Amino acid sequence: MKQFYRLTSALNRYTLCIINLGFLSCTKVIFFRFVKSEKIKCLTTKKFKKIYFRPSGDFGVLTHFFTPQINFSVETNQIKTIFDIGANIGTQSKRFEKLFPMSKIISVELEKNNFELLKKNTDGSDNIIPLNYAIWNSNSEVKVLEKEGNNNQSFKVKTIETKKNSNVVKSVTIDALMNEFKIKNIDLLKIDIEGAEAVIF
Repeated sequence: MKQFYRLTSALNRYTLCIINLGFLSCTKVIFFRFVKSEKIKCLTTKKFKKIYFRPSGDFGVLTHFFTPQINFSVETNQIKTIFDIGANIGTQSKRFEKLFPMSKIISVELEKNNFELLKKNTDGSDNIIPLNYAIWNSNSEVKVLEKEGNNNQSFKVKTIETKKNSNVVKSVTIDALMNEFKIKNIDLLKIDIEGAEAVIF
């Protein structure tokens, strides 16, 4: 029974992947799930256009396309402003853009390599604004520590007392970010920053 459940669950996930990305792109994702590579690859899809990723560590964020689209009990034109905090390479930002095509999406990612792919994945979008910031409890700078294992989604940061540090990124509060873009209200706030939520709130 367990094997049947696992099989049907996997089939459902891959069916959703094909719906979201197309058969060839879904097959490519599955292939690179087992054949690791450090080179940046590109999926060309009808629904989400081009998606750049690293087979060595981005499978986790690509699994967003293996799940159903998020549903909200509001009209799509009521969502004007979205903050995607911890945007990684931009997969969820692209899903938000598809779901709320009239919204402005502020996509914030602190890690520079992730951010470069975030920019590539949102290039040409009129809705998504990619920012290389760390959301923090103060407007200063933080040091990005090494990632944890072979995972491009898990990073830790710490505040710094001197600017003589490498791998430093600007930190801002959510209020400061709202002021920067003259935003009065956030209609949808998504935060995935590996436990730093406790520092912000």
